[in-house]
Amino acid sequence: MSAAALEALAPGALSWLLALRARGASDFELRDAAGTVLPPAAQAAGGAGVAAPPSAAELAASLHFTQRLVAFG
Repeated sequence: MSAAALEALAPGALSWLLALRARGASDFELRDAAGTVLPPAAQAAGGAGVAAPPSAAELAASLHFTQRLVAFG
């Protein structure tokens, strides 16, 4: 699934997933058009619980989950 499509379906979902990934709570890859894995960005400077908006590169990437996503409130 493309990251942009996810964001279009559920605004804010990509930022939420990226925040989970930055703190090690979700395991997925973002791959660019060439298949290169984008490294996880640093956690948002805004502090805990604040998700940074996705970058242009992240929005252009596709999502590849490597295991089941389990989120706890």
